[in-house]
Amino acid sequence: MFLQISLAVVTIVTYALFFNPSIALGLFGLLAIHEYGHVVGLKITNISYEGPYFIPFLGAIIVPQEQHNSMWDEFVFVYLGPLFGLFSVGLSIGLYYITHNMIFMAIGFLAAFINLMNLIPVFPLDGGRLTRSIFTSISNSKASYFILAGIGGIFISLCVFFHFWVFSIFGVLGLFQIRNEYYNAFYAQITGNAMQKMSVQKIITTTLLYGALVLILLYCVIYTGQIVGLENINKFFE
Repeated sequence: MFLQISLAVVTIVTYALFFNPSIALGLFGLLAIHEYGHVVGLKITNISYEGPYFIPFLGAIIVPQEQHNSMWDEFVFVYLGPLFGLFSVGLSIGLYYITHNMIFMAIGFLAAFINLMNLIPVFPLDGGRLTRSIFTSISNSKASYFILAGIGGIFISLCVFFHFWVFSIFGVLGLFQIRNEYYNAFYAQITGNAMQKMSVQKIITTTLLYGALVLILLYCVIYTGQIVGLENINKFFE
């Protein structure tokens, strides 16, 4: 608990050094809500965990203490993070209309943007893990991991092309995680501990849920961005 509180304080102070104090608190708050969604997912699926541990500019991590029994449980755990992130967007927009303080709409824009980026289907983002749950339920595990690696390669190539060097490094780290996930999955098959695949009905359901969340967050980014005014976004971070 001491480590968690210490990292949370360090995260808030770090954000306050770079951004407007209100934005710093808002950013920490939306990350906390997102991580609480993952905590709820772990509680629903009866998995013990450690964390969350906040890391400045990298978000936060929660460490499950055991593997989920099924791809459906894994999807629920991962999906509830960005879903709660969507709730934080709604909360920010609601506070804006109650107080008429533009800072809340700016935080809503930030929440929508961060959660939308987190749904890009690339490891180690939530989007990559959601996609993994769906792909490995559709086809054999080997093919699904090669597909994820291919998506990761395209992502890295685009980041390099547009000179998004930090994101490209992030993508490379994701490829290493896919490699580890690949070997862990086949070891689990050998030992008989592989996660149960989803039924066709659940595959369709999860795909629709994933797509719907992406579209709603994209709409929220456009909606909040138009109200704040993209030319005014920077001043909230000063």
